[in-house]
Amino acid sequence: MRENQSSKDCAGQNNNHSFKDPSAWEKWWQQSREHCCYRDRSLEETIEFWSRKAESFQKNIMSDKHKKKVIETLRWLQQEGVTLEGATVLDIGAGPGPFTFPLAETAQEIVALEPVESMVEYLRKKMNDEGYDNIHILPLPWEEINIEKENFKEHFDLVVASMTPGIKNGETLRKALACSKKYFYLNAYAGKRENDMLNELWTRLTGTKMPPWPDHIFYIHNLLYTEGYDLILNVWEEKRVEEHPPQEAAHNLLLSLQSYITPYPGLKEEIENFVQEKATNGTLKQTIVSRVGSILIRC
Repeated sequence: MRENQSSKDCAGQNNNHSFKDPSAWEKWWQQSREHCCYRDRSLEETIEFWSRKAESFQKNIMSDKHKKKVIETLRWLQQEGVTLEGATVLDIGAGPGPFTFPLAETAQEIVALEPVESMVEYLRKKMNDEGYDNIHILPLPWEEINIEKENFKEHFDLVVASMTPGIKNGETLRKALACSKKYFYLNAYAGKRENDMLNELWTRLTGTKMPPWPDHIFYIHNLLYTEGYDLILNVWEEKRVEEHPPQEAAHNLLLSLQSYITPYPGLKEEIENFVQEKATNGTLKQTIVSRVGSILIRC
């Protein structure tokens, strides 16, 4: 495990716990969420946030570049022994379907769980336009799913949870694991997500350095490891450049800031002025560097 400051800080507050105790890692995970500057939203706020972000998110996540990353991930899963042909799959927080549709090419059945209406509409349109008949959309948040009632318990060959806010504590994590009879794949940020324009804007607005992104995947890994799961952890760094017209860029920056602070009167205007100042030839260019981690569990 990569040593990180947030884990050390939280561990230092819990000297009575053992590093080999799963409950300690679960507690430290929750404390990292509570103590970081990343604002924890209610379920309703989370759905509303992704509703506002849906259009730009779909453009990025369904781009040819991202599709290649998904294909590489699926190849890696197969190299690790995951059989995708004829599989039953649960996609938690499916979004517009970056994993759903590639998996549907060979899977027998996919349940795509997605609570954001605009994402669901995109899924349905693509299903109808391209003739997918093995995808079932369940338009509900993971937190509200009763796996016994839905007959999900140990039903799926593969459970996928890629960048989903639905996996946010031990309860939601274990519920996902309980749905798998073979494999569970989780993908999340690993302590770094930097946007050069957002960093500069944050410093201008607050006079401080942008706070670090939470290290959630390392807590999840250590929780699962101490519970005895057979798992693999991969961590890597990604870099991408985005270019948007000023109005779209200002909208996206406002949404990003809302992950950390509650909007105040005049914030939108401050962001618009910043974007106009930084834009060149009618475009704002942003460089985004992220550290990403994935966990594969053999259940």
